[in-house]
Amino acid sequence: MSRREDVETAIWSDPDFEELSLEASALYLWSFTNPRCGMAGIYKVGRRAMTESKVSPDRLEAVLAELAAAGFAYYEDGVLWVRSRVKHLRTRTEQIAKSIAKDIDRLPAEHPLRRRFLITYADQPWLRDYLRPLVTVPGTSVTLTENGSAEPNGGNVGDVPQGFLGKGKGKGKGEGSSLSDARAVTERLFAYWQQQCNHSDAKFTADRKSKVEARLREGYTEEQVRQAIDGAARAPFIDEKGKRHDDLHLICRNGSKLEDFMGRVGLPSSSNGASKAWGPEQIAAEVAASERRNAERARREAEMEATR
Repeated sequence: MSRREDVETAIWSDPDFEELSLEASALYLWSFTNPRCGMAGIYKVGRRAMTESKVSPDRLEAVLAELAAAGFAYYEDGVLWVRSRVKHLRTRTEQIAKSIAKDIDRLPAEHPLRRRFLITYADQPWLRDYLRPLVTVPGTSVTLTENGSAEPNGGNVGDVPQGFLGKGKGKGKGEGSSLSDARAVTERLFAYWQQQCNHSDAKFTADRKSKVEARLREGYTEEQVRQAIDGAARAPFIDEKGKRHDDLHLICRNGSKLEDFMGRVGLPSSSNGASKAWGPEQIAAEVAASERRNAERARREAEMEATR
């Protein structure tokens, strides 16, 4: 059954959209206007179906990587997620919230994109009641509390997606977690970075600790920092001499850098030779471009929120 989809005309003046290739633009527009896409913007779809967008099969992987790098959409294990689909819905009703929850419930509980979706949207007031029953992790269960934080029911607290624990606030404490809790979070993140990026001999130095703590104070969640670490492990900066740049200090240098590495989760792995070499000038240019894109995106989103 066909349906109508609105496309905001502002997309054609969006700097991030303008930077996309013609193929990536076509695939992105197809991603939320094809009949498989529901209100949640996350759904199962095969690569053959994506060629409806007029992107050829031999170019599909590269185009998907381009969309992931730009933060528009992610494809993993047969599931496509249009990241800002829910955010830009014009209408937010109980019926739409139920439809979104139904879309999420169709996905396997352990699917990484399902988990990232819930981390992104489960604390939205209009969705919380409908997404709360879906917030589960193998080996433990999590219930969202009325204020949007999470309570583990059995299992190991360390298995709970830390993004559900709020932005530094403790469970029922009201004034934030204790210093010991904050120290535990930074230590967990350092250990996770050592494991994911193969730096078992690295020390938890003051500069690494301070950068992690700074990002957490800014409101980034533990889960988001883990996602950035995953992005660094999958597609780090590699200079012209072949050196990997994936230090925790670099990953958490500032907010825009953290978000850049978060977006690298969907890029081709550097282990298969798919990533290119980055020299100092390319790295500096990429950092500057990423910061400009993030600032412009934040400005546009603020303007859109103000007009709702």
